[in-house]
Amino acid sequence: MWTQHLRNLCSSSWDDLVSKLSTSTISVIIFSLSVPVLIFIAGLTYSFWQARKSGTGTKDIFKSSVIPSAIAAVLTAMVWILLFGWSVAAMIYKDHQGLVADIPRIKSEQSASDQKVMDSQRREIEQLKKQVPKLNPQCWMQSVPLRTPRVPATAQSASEAVIICNTELKAPRTMVLYYDQQPSGYSIPLVAPENTGHWGNVTMRDNALAATLTVGFVGAYQGFVVVVDGGSTTPPVVTKFVIR
Repeated sequence: MWTQHLRNLCSSSWDDLVSKLSTSTISVIIFSLSVPVLIFIAGLTYSFWQARKSGTGTKDIFKSSVIPSAIAAVLTAMVWILLFGWSVAAMIYKDHQGLVADIPRIKSEQSASDQKVMDSQRREIEQLKKQVPKLNPQCWMQSVPLRTPRVPATAQSASEAVIICNTELKAPRTMVLYYDQQPSGYSIPLVAPENTGHWGNVTMRDNALAATLTVGFVGAYQGFVVVVDGGSTTPPVVTKFVIR
């Protein structure tokens, strides 16, 4: 993995270097390598030919031809190495600057993408909400006798009515319970499991018990209970109820 990145870095740095020098790789190979080598070989060949004619030693030819050419080649290579090293450093810094400059853009694009996803999810939720059928407001009631009267001294029986609705009841609301016989006593309706609402203005007239939700609310599927006493051993039972 890192070797591939290194090759890409060197390749990009070299391309940038030759571009800034207004040259090309072929030109560097020809004029910085091939031509000097050919000139060196040609000069060396000519020196040997002259030495053979004049009887000069090989050592003198080496000193006069090979050493200066080698020094020139080393200096040329050092210049190119320095230039290439500078190009690599410049390319690394350029990439760093580009990444730093891209951070705000990337963050902005990511934020826009996240917003699109959130908007799409919100639209899907709204579509799903439209597909869900709406519940018709409805309440259920069950009236059951109690084994022990609420006030045994004055009552011979008792019953409780448990009422649950599938929608929230907000004050003010009026409830009327109709019993099969007139209760001898009653309790204020209790909201369970939490006292989020308060029933007041409880009145009894004939077989009907009326109460008003004066404060708060009764949540959906949050039941409330009404307990009444009976004057006979048969407890009063709710036959009908109305909430309006």
